[in-house]
Amino acid sequence: MMADVPVGILLSGGVDSSAVLSYAVQGTEKKVKTFTVGFDGGQVVDERPFARLVARRFGTEHYDLSITAEDFWNFLPAYVWHMEEPVCEPPAVALYYVSRFARQHVKVLLSGEGGDEAFAGYPNYPNMLRLDHIRSALGPLARPTGAAAALVGALFGMARVQRYGNRVGTPFGRLLFQPHLLPFHFPQTARPSDSSRRSFWQRRRHFPPQTPWPSCCDRRPTGRCSTRWLYADTRPGCPTTC
Repeated sequence: MMADVPVGILLSGGVDSSAVLSYAVQGTEKKVKTFTVGFDGGQVVDERPFARLVARRFGTEHYDLSITAEDFWNFLPAYVWHMEEPVCEPPAVALYYVSRFARQHVKVLLSGEGGDEAFAGYPNYPNMLRLDHIRSALGPLARPTGAAAALVGALFGMARVQRYGNRVGTPFGRLLFQPHLLPFHFPQTARPSDSSRRSFWQRRRHFPPQTPWPSCCDRRPTGRCSTRWLYADTRPGCPTTC
């Protein structure tokens, strides 16, 4: 590991950042600096204990810090300014704090960010692969079968059956949406008294943000559902490349 400036690693204790650290310590004779952020309060999973275990295993110069709910709340106006667009990414707040903290020690940070997209680490990947097999086996019956399964799930309170039943007959491009993360979903779940969200709902009708996605992701690349899903997960930041 060679650089003209001090290099550190954002360490969560998970597979991806631990693998990056493993390679890093093999590539230098210097002690590697690692950084972790956690949340006070006990209501969010705290990665610091896992990161400390990995840091001890590889003998790093380890630093960690914690942020509170008040820190999170106070940073939100600056977060919106920095992001410049409606992005629901709460971990970005923690990333800001740990990066600012690490800047006191290093100028470059490596991380395991992107590992889930590159190596299918999210639970959605195997779930959607199974769903694709079911859809292929059902052929033209996929849509009515899915609708029936969704109805049964709704009637008997089986949320999982209802959710995946709705997806059986859905084209691949539309399956890519994560409704809880997308701006166009927010107005649909807004309270009637929320005037700002009603205004957003009216304005977004001129150009539904999901419009370009189905054709983009159904067109390239061809092949297995898992391959297309991994491809699509790398594109949301660069829609013009579709």
